[in-house]
Amino acid sequence: MAFVGISNCSQATSCPLGAPGYEIAGETVNVGRVYIYFGNNTLDSNPDVIITGSGNQRIGNTITSAGDVNNDGFNDIIVGAPYMGSTVGPSSYVSIYYGGTDMDENPDIIIEKDLLNFGKCAANAGDINHDDFDDILVSDENNIYFFFGGTEMDTEPDFTLHISDYFDGIQSISLAGDVNNDGYKDILVSSIEHTGDTRIGNVYLYSGNLNTTEIKSGTTVATQYALYQNYPNPFNPTTTIYYEIPESGYVTITVYDLLGREVKTLVNGKQSAGNHKIEFNASDLANGIYFYEMDTGEFSTVKKMIHAK
Repeated sequence: MAFVGISNCSQATSCPLGAPGYEIAGETVNVGRVYIYFGNNTLDSNPDVIITGSGNQRIGNTITSAGDVNNDGFNDIIVGAPYMGSTVGPSSYVSIYYGGTDMDENPDIIIEKDLLNFGKCAANAGDINHDDFDDILVSDENNIYFFFGGTEMDTEPDFTLHISDYFDGIQSISLAGDVNNDGYKDILVSSIEHTGDTRIGNVYLYSGNLNTTEIKSGTTVATQYALYQNYPNPFNPTTTIYYEIPESGYVTITVYDLLGREVKTLVNGKQSAGNHKIEFNASDLANGIYFYEMDTGEFSTVKKMIHAK
């Protein structure tokens, strides 16, 4: 049996262990399990809660403390079941289990996304927006999604942070504490860039002092013009394009086919400074290679994407 994602039991009131694959009678089973042990001075080898996936759901690949997302005085647990393929396939999901004396194997919140490796990493983010509810971070290959806690927690991200354009980019996310002593918890992210046969590691530190008005509108402070690789890619039939502009201005994002013919205009108008995203739906288009161009007047660039039904 392979255990992963062992939480820091010295700082937790319960200790979860994840087993995304295990053996029964000598046969490997890909249905995941999570074992939760309630902490006390007589901790033994018998789990207090066992969570078992179904089908080919490798739950337990990611497990960590969520903090107290519903502010009921009990720490909660994040359990991830990412689809670990190289192309988009079955949905990935993250489940949140509320802590408590009557904690059981039934998830209280399920966040399901058709994103490759959504739930690959997860972390307690502290209380980013200072509303007395702990928030959580969930990543896929390239992005970190912020979910604000609450008594009625939403399953749509309140903010998305684009980190990497590389497959298997994000490696870990964690809470760094209050590094700059501004009263906000800060965030550490590690990622890998692939250049030929070379793998270059990066570590990023993000200040937790984020403007909640900007977060809710899906923007942050941008310092450059940039157009990022769409995700997922290849895609069917929808994908998301991320871009940023350092100042307000007129922006167009246009999609062209392989012959250079314009097929769709996704953005055409004035936008505020910050990070933005737009969804492209190609359900009415044929398979093949398409190009998307961002033009601001001062900045212009093109990237390629693949629509594969």
